[in-house]
Amino acid sequence: MAEARPAAAVALTGVAAHITAETARRVEEWADEKFGEEPPR
Repeated sequence: MAEARPAAAVALTGVAAHITAETARRVEEWADEKFGEEPPR
């Protein structure tokens, strides 16, 4: 079972990275819709 832990940790890290990237993309899309393409100055 000990050899499965590193693989699980790598998988969870990959999932977390995917969720983070997807969330950032959605926030960027929302901001573009709300504020326009250019960031507010």
